[in-house]
Amino acid sequence: NPQDRMHECLRAEERCWTPATLVYPGVVMAKHVEIGPGTVIGAGCILAPYARIGRHCAMNLNVVIGHNTILGDFSVISPGVCITGNAVLEERVFVGTNATVYLGRRLGAGSSLSANSFLLTDLPQGQSAIGVPAKVFARATGAGICKA
Repeated sequence: NPQDRMHECLRAEERCWTPATLVYPGVVMAKHVEIGPGTVIGAGCILAPYARIGRHCAMNLNVVIGHNTILGDFSVISPGVCITGNAVLEERVFVGTNATVYLGRRLGAGSSLSANSFLLTDLPQGQSAIGVPAKVFARATGAGICKA
């Protein structure tokens, strides 16, 4: 849950703890990629040129982050996600397993994209979407927890 992740990481920083950035050795990372402190990047991930990954993000196994994508602080990306490029995921975004975010799309702060979904439009702040193509169905109350 990105909200819980943010809360715990900020508490740790208040105690002057220095976050470690963990990148699995087999990650394919192009030139000019920026990774914020406290971020964890799992095995099999591919980071294209000029991707910017925020602080305290979690990228699970086999994630693809396309060129010029911005991933906001405290975001959680599940296994097999493909973000095709030039996308903006604001802070505390959750993207479910095997979901795809199409080129140039924006996911607002605190939004949630369900597993196996294909996002063709922007997703407003605090909204959840599901399906192929993904459609807004609820207001997000945290990663993967929605109120209809």
